[in-house]
Amino acid sequence: MDESDRWTEKLLTAPVGTGRSFLALASSARALLDLNPSSASSVLAIKDTINHYPLAIDSKNFSALSNIFTVDAIANYSPPLGVLSGLETIQNVLQSSLAPVTSQHGLSTQTVTLFSNTEANTTTYFTAQQFGMGIWEGQLFTSYGRYEDHLILTRDGWRIDRRHLIYMVGHFEAAYLQHC
Repeated sequence: MDESDRWTEKLLTAPVGTGRSFLALASSARALLDLNPSSASSVLAIKDTINHYPLAIDSKNFSALSNIFTVDAIANYSPPLGVLSGLETIQNVLQSSLAPVTSQHGLSTQTVTLFSNTEANTTTYFTAQQFGMGIWEGQLFTSYGRYEDHLILTRDGWRIDRRHLIYMVGHFEAAYLQHC
């Protein structure tokens, strides 16, 4: 065993914060995944669904929201947009409210809680930058918040059937809000 191998062995077998080695912790985590691999794949599929949301709205591909929301979804986008019922309403309202801006929505911290093989809740933090166009040229609107989503597994994959957007910090010009 050379010096590099000895360092690797020390690293992998040294106690971490819990008093157990990295190898023991990794082994335990792997055992949990082995017990229910469908849970791990569900979590990844749920995150993938949510990760497509900013791609759809920032590219203004609002028809792609059908890959994210159920047809009968209810989304509370808080003022000024309020509660939107149904996929078509969600698509139309987001399209009109984002028309005067170019946007970039970034997702960060995320948790997924599986209730069953077909139902889950998520919390996803976001930062949204909206850059004004036309009469709004040069204006920057920034908001910070989180999405509280409830998802169900449909025949087409995981979809959001209920969304609640909670603004944590936001900066919007009054005139922009009146446009929405």
